[in-house]
Amino acid sequence: EGFSKIIAIDLPSKGLSLAKSGDPLAQFDMSTRYFTGTEGAKRNEIISYMWAILCAKKEKVMCGKFVNILEMNMSSQEIEIAKNKSAVCYQSNFQKCD
Repeated sequence: EGFSKIIAIDLPSKGLSLAKSGDPLAQFDMSTRYFTGTEGAKRNEIISYMWAILCAKKEKVMCGKFVNILEMNMSSQEIEIAKNKSAVCYQSNFQKCD
């Protein structure tokens, strides 16, 4: 039990750390975590979309398709907020990504 608690606590922070290092697969993982509300992430389509946009800068096919899926369920205002958040995140070298 103690070991599984350590893994459950460590994996989200490790994933976030990799995502903030610019790793597109980790960014995709963060996007899906926020979309589904799993692995320590509270469901948030705006943050999910932000990570998907950042991922799509390097992984256009996989992440671009996910961006399209997310857009189908979001308002234009939510998309605009997410795009602004992704710009801030990217321009801050992944330091301001919340």
